[in-house]
Formats: sequence, C-alpha cells, structure tokens
Amino acid sequence: MVAAPVQRVWDVLTEPQHIGQWFGSRAELEPRVGGDGVLEFEGHGAFKSSVVRFDPTSHFSYRWANKIGAEAVPGLSTLVEFTLEPDGGGTKLRVVESEFDTLPLTGPEREQEIAEHIRGWREELDEMRVYAEQLAG
Repeated sequence: MVAAPVQRVWDVLTEPQHIGQWFGSRAELEPRVGGDGVLEFEGHGAFKSSVVRFDPTSHFSYRWANKIGAEAVPGLSTLVEFTLEPDGGGTKLRVVESEFDTLPLTGPEREQEIAEHIRGWREELDEMRVYAEQLAG
C-alpha cells in the first residue's frame, strides 16, 4: 500500500527522473511498449531493459537483463510486472518478478539470484513508497 494517488505512483514507477530517485542510481526509459531502457546501480553497473506492457495508471512491465551487456530478451532477462489499483486515497501496488527459471544459471546461482532480488525489491519498494508519499504530501 502506498499513501499516494495512483497517478503519482504511476509517475514514480515510469518516469526516469523519478525512477532514479528510488531505484538504483540512474534510469533511462522510453515509456511505450517496446521502449528501451537502462537501469544503473552504483557498484553493480548498468542493465538493459525493454518495456513489455504500458497501460497508463494500471499496468507496467519490463524485461530486465540479468547480466551487464546482455539484451533484455526472454532467456537472458526476468520479467518485472507492476499492477496498480486505487484504494481509497492511496494505491495498492503489486510487483511480481518472474522467469528466473529461463536464465542461464546453475541451480545454486538461480537460488542466490532470487534471494538477492527479493531482498533488493523489499528495500527498493520501501524507498519508492516513501518517495511517492513525500511527493504526494
């Protein structure tokens, strides 16, 4: 739950000037289906992304390459899906990252990748919530 209107949460999730404030250190994004992007994380590098779904204020998803230099295509990326629903004056946000099973990783590498992403999303989404709520206030 985010104590901010859906439009504000949508903007924070999809506009590069906002994404870089809560997710990584820098973001580039073409806000349209098929749009290319880059998500950069200080100390980890820049990862390519590609927008899969862009339904303003309700659904946003992108593929996110799992290695620096890899393309954000099936088999080399995970799929990150955001679903937004109005809830009173706030927003119910659901985030699902999937397709880890298609990555070229060993079983232990895959388990480590999943654990790191779960931990990372918890931290990043807390930052996103605080950021969106401050902008709304």
